[in-house]
Amino acid sequence: MAIFRNLLRKQSWQADDHAGSAVLSADEIHDAIESAESLDSELAEVWLEPDSEYTQAQSLLSKRQLVDRIFRIGRRGAFANTGAVDQLDYALAQNEPYTISKLHCELELRPTGVLVRDLGSRYGTKVNDLRLGERFSGKQSIALTKGRHCLVLGPRGSRFRFVIEVK
Repeated sequence: MAIFRNLLRKQSWQADDHAGSAVLSADEIHDAIESAESLDSELAEVWLEPDSEYTQAQSLLSKRQLVDRIFRIGRRGAFANTGAVDQLDYALAQNEPYTISKLHCELELRPTGVLVRDLGSRYGTKVNDLRLGERFSGKQSIALTKGRHCLVLGPRGSRFRFVIEVK
């Protein structure tokens, strides 16, 4: 994904520079791919693991390494009518009453760790002992460095729990 984003970014820069002439040469495509690969290789190693039986039952993988720069978590089925299913990297099933938002939170890989961001969810996102969200702490994100961290989606007592490990 990062490769394509870099190519699109480069193409839009060129379009601005050349008044509509947005054709990339083979060398420019090669440079964009190399740039994306070196950028991704500088990101921290981050793992996400379900930390409750309920959350584990919703995934075929017990633990996964995050490979894309942005990893979004939300409620399954939320985008069935809009065609935007690809917005979620981890889709959670939940029946009413909903406590997980359609786009609940995202994890953004960084060179020194991961940034956890609440995406305006109704019940917030708890990271370690801090509840993120405008209705709670007013803080929307928190940067995590090396170590194991607790991630809970939704209200107090939620079954949607994960461990984030930054290596």
